[in-house]
Formats: sequence, C-alpha cells, structure tokens
Amino acid sequence: MPMKFTLEEYQTANAKLEEVNEDDRTYLEFYDGLVIPRQGSEPIWNLDIDFLINFFNTNNMTGSTSKHSSLSSQMNHLFRIFTDENENYEVFDSGMQVVLDKIRTYLLPDVTVVESATKIIINEQLHNPLIAIEILSKGTQKKDRTIKKEAYLSCESLKDYVMIDQYSLHIEHHFRTEAGWQTEIYTNIEDSIAFAGISLVLAVNKIYKNVKF
Repeated sequence: MPMKFTLEEYQTANAKLEEVNEDDRTYLEFYDGLVIPRQGSEPIWNLDIDFLINFFNTNNMTGSTSKHSSLSSQMNHLFRIFTDENENYEVFDSGMQVVLDKIRTYLLPDVTVVESATKIIINEQLHNPLIAIEILSKGTQKKDRTIKKEAYLSCESLKDYVMIDQYSLHIEHHFRTEAGWQTEIYTNIEDSIAFAGISLVLAVNKIYKNVKF
C-alpha cells in the first residue's frame, strides 16, 4: 500500500525542494495523502529532502521535452488571445497550483482558465478552475488519465478537462453537460474543439502548430 502523508508534511517537502533548488517551482502534487511528483505517476514513499533531491536527479524530473514546452506555450498563447478579448476570464500557466478542497488535492495543470469575477485565489493557489489542460508525457500519462482525471471531474467549478498527447495527434476532451460528463477524442488535424466553459472553438491544427511527429 502506498505511503500516505499529512498535508503539512507535503507542504514542508515542497518548501524544502524550492529552497534547495533556489526557485519557486512546486515539484510535488498531493492526492488526499498520496504525494506524486508533478512529472511522474507513482507515489513517493519518502519525503526526506536528501532522498527527494536524489530521486528527482536520478529520474530526470527536472525539466520537460521540447514538444511538451511547445504545446503548453501554444495553449497558453491561444487562451491569452481569447482572454485579451474577453476580460471575464484569465489564463494561468503551470506555475499556478490548483486546490480541490473537498478531496484534499493539490494539482499542477499545464494551463488553467478561470472566470475573473468569481476566481478564488488563496496563498497564490487557485480553488475554482474552469478549464484544466494537461500535456501528456511518458511519466505523467498514467496519472493524468486516472487519479488526476478523477480529481478534476469531481471539481464542481470545472467545465473542461483536456489531455493533449505530445507523441501523436491525440486529444481527449472531457466536458460537463446537463446530463453529466461527456468525452470526445480528436485524432484528425482538421478537427476543432468546442469548450463547454467558455465560448471558444480551437482548431487542432493550431494546437499542434509547432509540433512535428
């Protein structure tokens, strides 16, 4: 059985990693006691700082691929075009941590959209995301498709959860309707994605504009 930690132990471990690495990145996610690296899918069983430093260095979890960076930057760009014309919404990059209070979960989406007038930000953490985007990687896709998806779909404020594959043209879109959550899969470069939370349709070819397979 995976080791479980308190929220305080999780927050202390994150703070120590930030101090050692001299940055303000959040390296770990929290799933009601389970602590999982932001770039991994398996729970960590030891929060000792020396163990964590060695773990991240040994498993090469200190950066992302060029395709991941390109897709994340492009999605931020496309949403910022929308928010520049629609001041009712804001977009955040992967530096914004999302907190789902009801299930004691702390997540790190690659891109998040929120409604400006109703946003709840406490201690630089967002508590009511409207849209969450994850760029899948070999290390995170298991988590993104299972425990992280379950967490997002339990969030009352969330209207869209999108997983974008960086290794092939494949986008999985979960969106909330009056009948509940629905799912669409996009594998054609000429497809378009209509978001439930905002009045925006994005062409798949724009999302993958700078990515070649």
